[in-house]
Amino acid sequence: MSWDKHRPEFRKFILLHLIQVVGAYRSPNSKLTYEKLINELSRNMGGIVKLQVQIYVENLIYQGYLAESYLGGVITCTDKVYDELRIIDKIISDKNKENWGEAV
Repeated sequence: MSWDKHRPEFRKFILLHLIQVVGAYRSPNSKLTYEKLINELSRNMGGIVKLQVQIYVENLIYQGYLAESYLGGVITCTDKVYDELRIIDKIISDKNKENWGEAV
């Protein structure tokens, strides 16, 4: 799956949900595992099929957006998530400016 070929709005949707779920597990007493991430994302994104969410999560781990620790399997977001969101926001902003210019 080519992450870059997805629409910027869709990528932003996925990444914002990732940040939300990872943020909910910041407590030292709670650990976000691969399985919990799949379940939480599926629930938070309106009941998307878990298998589909699993494919996205595996791809994001592979591409370095998520890191999985070897001890305990805890999942965290990497800086790449936040960098990608900045890039996506610029793309969307530029697209909106372009569309706004056409409407005038």
